[in-house]
Amino acid sequence: MPDNRFLPAFHFTVQCRGLKGNADADTGFESVTGLKISAADTTVADDKKIPALFNPVVLKRAVSQQPSPLRQWVLNNLNGGKTTPLPEVLIQVLDEMHQPALTFRLLHVTAAGWQLGPLHTQQSELLTEEITLQYRVLELVKG
Repeated sequence: MPDNRFLPAFHFTVQCRGLKGNADADTGFESVTGLKISAADTTVADDKKIPALFNPVVLKRAVSQQPSPLRQWVLNNLNGGKTTPLPEVLIQVLDEMHQPALTFRLLHVTAAGWQLGPLHTQQSELLTEEITLQYRVLELVKG
């Protein structure tokens, strides 16, 4: 019998494959936005492949004192260092048993942006960062 329960949007993980160091510890994202694919040109003839446009994905999280292999990879790539794409990024929506119910696989991932949240003496908020990633393939692996 199929499971017809709806998935929560707050229970997810992000795994970046191909980073140096312990990439599993480089997580804790509070939001993932921009996961979107659309047709680049709807006027293409029926016998041709329709090119796709991939929206950049933005990962947002609180900044930790721990070294971040992902942040270092992004800054190295954006600062004119050797551009090394990540082989894959997995975004998994988890069920109530903490198991992947939906898994999106991003392939050929490159750094597209990094932004530090505001520093403000009159507010007691956590310092945040946004990491923007571009990719060339989006696959639904599970779901």
